[in-house]
Amino acid sequence: MEQVLDKKEVMKAKIKEIMKPVEANVVGCMWSKTELYYDYADLTRKTFKNPIWSFYYTVGLKVVNKNITVLDEVAVEVYIKDNPQLMENYEKYGKFDIIDNLKSYITVDNIEAYINDLKKWSALYDIVDNLTIDESVITDAHDMDINDLYDYFNAQMNSIFINADDGVESHKLEDDLDDIIEEANKGLNVGMPIPSDILSEEIGGVMQGQIILVGGLSGTGKTGFTIQMMLSSLFENEEAGGIMLNEQDHVKWKQELLTWIINNKLIHLEKFKNCKPFNKKRWRQGNFTDEEHQLLKAASKYLKNKMKNNQIVLIHFKSYSRKQAERVIRKYASLGVKNFVLDTFKISSDRDNTDSFWLSMQEDMRKFDDLIKPSNLDVSLWVTLQLQKGSALKRYLTGDSIGMAKNVIDVASVGLLMRRLRNDEYSDGKYPVKVWKPLTKESMQSGKEIKLDRNRKYVVIFIEKNRNGEAQSYQIVAEQDLGRLVYKEIGICDIPFDS
Repeated sequence: MEQVLDKKEVMKAKIKEIMKPVEANVVGCMWSKTELYYDYADLTRKTFKNPIWSFYYTVGLKVVNKNITVLDEVAVEVYIKDNPQLMENYEKYGKFDIIDNLKSYITVDNIEAYINDLKKWSALYDIVDNLTIDESVITDAHDMDINDLYDYFNAQMNSIFINADDGVESHKLEDDLDDIIEEANKGLNVGMPIPSDILSEEIGGVMQGQIILVGGLSGTGKTGFTIQMMLSSLFENEEAGGIMLNEQDHVKWKQELLTWIINNKLIHLEKFKNCKPFNKKRWRQGNFTDEEHQLLKAASKYLKNKMKNNQIVLIHFKSYSRKQAERVIRKYASLGVKNFVLDTFKISSDRDNTDSFWLSMQEDMRKFDDLIKPSNLDVSLWVTLQLQKGSALKRYLTGDSIGMAKNVIDVASVGLLMRRLRNDEYSDGKYPVKVWKPLTKESMQSGKEIKLDRNRKYVVIFIEKNRNGEAQSYQIVAEQDLGRLVYKEIGICDIPFDS
């Protein structure tokens, strides 16, 4: 038996020796380009078998998780200086000089090959370490046939390779049922509420681990709706958020949030009750009146006070890339951010040009879903998407309104499609839309009829998909002033499917 153990240790030592340059390559790449820590978040300290590279990998990860984007000598030593054990290992392994030497021969573009090599040798090491044929196996084999023996070793091999990539979890169907019931009984499986009562109730709010997709034609107010629903909800609930932008820049969003604060919060206060509403076009025109200056300063102060307890970060992409968006989500999720917005989802600049654009978009959405689901980062993602121009001819919107990339909605937990109410859909029009306010949450098919005002603008929201409640049963009608960023839910309607 001792000879078997000695042979195992010899094999492990050989594999560790082979892994030294492989591990060094991976660490060198990650210290050179810190975003790679987020791209390959499935790696763990245990993947590395040599203490030196396990140490440098872990130190780099800890520093990057403190929102430091460049791993230089100063940043690293500031992190480890107060930990004697870390400092001792740092000095023993060669301090920062060993990283400098690595950078002279690694090629960051080869990271994928380095990672695959690392996982291969790490898995082989685990096989040698965990797969042992001892006396107990021989004893058990007396009662096994060939299929039993295959199942015995196959289960061990599967366990090793699943853990090697950490991408799969298995659970017995009958396990933890009582815990699941009690957890649900607490009523905690409800997302962050949004300021649209019927919609929020139906979709369960903004829930972690889910994608909410909002589609609309250009000019229908997708971004305004996102600010009114998602940004204002983050703001009011003092939740941290990451807002990824590839069309409007961060200045525009800040201006629109200040506009929202003025018209939805300040002018309802006694101090400002006689002030006129503030239209966002005034940002373009300038030459603010004294009253406008007063409102804007008050809105700025209101916002800053709200930001004392949370953080909302605006990230602007010069050129949209799905991989960049993934890195952003991984980075801020590691810092505790649980809610993200992508405005607007479109073809990625780094896509494989051999694929059709619509296949590429479907695959990108699937990758976002894999990233944010409860078994991974467990964060929410609100995504806006432009509908095809042909949908302007339709009164009833469906997933087909998205165009060739329509299957992106299959991945989303909630799919909302929106359009403006047409002139002929007011009460005195050729195709009047009957709108009613439900009397109770349980009775959506009856209630008080609402007359629409021709002097106001309305938006119709179709719940095309909803894993958390009803879908395609009714539409929500809301008054929406895109100039003042005011949204007011009016009621629901039932637009004929064939219209």
